Amino acid sequence: MKLLASRLSRVLLTDLPQSSSRRFAAVAATASSRSIHTSQPRLNEDDDGLTRAQRVRKRIWGDPGPADPYRELTPEEREKREIARLEAEEAERSKEQASKRKAAKEQVSMERATEYVPDTDARAMLIVGTRGAFRRREWDSKHKFVKFLGKRVSTPEQITAAVRRATIETYAVALAGSDPTAACVRYHGPEYLTDYVAVARAGTATHNYRFDFRSPTIMRRIQEYAADKQPLPSDQDIVKDVAKADADEWTGLPLSDEKLKFAVIKRSMQLTGIRLVDPIINEVRTVNQLLKRFLQIAAQSQTQRLAPVLEANQELQVAPNVSVHPYQLKFTDRERAVGRLETIPIMMAGRIRQEGEVTGRRGHVRASRRAVSKSMLRLRARKMKAWGVLGVESFRARRAPRKAVTTEA
Repeated sequence: MKLLASRLSRVLLTDLPQSSSRRFAAVAATASSRSIHTSQPRLNEDDDGLTRAQRVRKRIWGDPGPADPYRELTPEEREKREIARLEAEEAERSKEQASKRKAAKEQVSMERATEYVPDTDARAMLIVGTRGAFRRREWDSKHKFVKFLGKRVSTPEQITAAVRRATIETYAVALAGSDPTAACVRYHGPEYLTDYVAVARAGTATHNYRFDFRSPTIMRRIQEYAADKQPLPSDQDIVKDVAKADADEWTGLPLSDEKLKFAVIKRSMQLTGIRLVDPIINEVRTVNQLLKRFLQIAAQSQTQRLAPVLEANQELQVAPNVSVHPYQLKFTDRERAVGRLETIPIMMAGRIRQEGEVTGRRGHVRASRRAVSKSMLRLRARKMKAWGVLGVESFRARRAPRKAVTTEA
């Protein structure tokens, strides 16, 4: 193209006037500098290779229908058309439901906005869940809060009895075929008997009790019912294949089953009032280990500090050369008691300034006379900080000055 433009300019410039020739030369130079594309224009992707007449017809009439409008649709085409119709109806229905829900939410929010009145303080707000609120506020009878753990027992006899009771109750429920956790009840009230039955004392001087049937009909029905029944098997026949729980052998019962172990530990915590953490629960394998853990935690909670015990000792209080303090006395306390605490930091500071370098708050370093080990300086720094010496942050050993090296020319 550049060659064609140059030839054209040479041929036509001779026949044109001077002004026209100059203008044409500028146009030819511009054309020669530009790159001219001679490839076919690319069709639009939406046209799908259609002719101009087909594109115009498509824009006017839309997509063409089947070639034979009287031809019956195949089952596949009929199924596709039905699926498309159902999907369109479902989309329209879901859109309508969404618009209704949105309108209802907007209506509710508008009603709440009209009724909303901001509070000036939090005195009228209900506080539930905190420990302080649980102690201060009384719960109503309808929504009474009942703690899961009962009253905490402290003596080893009470802990042993509680663990034994939890083990027997849980094993009895499990052997009956029920859920072992059914024994973990939260009822802490009195135990009621059946109707028309009361417990009465047999005599004023004795401690024997008997059942008082307030109606003779109940006693007669019990006797008639017992007369028709066959004698029950003995207790030895019932528990022949059951693990023994007499004396101290109940502590050797295994807790291999996860459900049974969970129920026994849960019931034991409920009766003893002592909470066990997960690491201890994972380590427990038998009832004996569980009992030892409860006893260990109870013994740790009963430990006393030495200071209250010494204060309660009257003999030490009246001794002339004994004084009891609530904390352990340190070196500074003893020196302060005799009046030497103020002079020692000054002497130690002077010794450190003589033996090592002292870095003050402003970062300046003062040289010393001789070097001291870093460990000794750190120890003295700790003592000075404990005594309350201000203005000293860090201590470091003095470095020996480097010797000047001279070279002879």
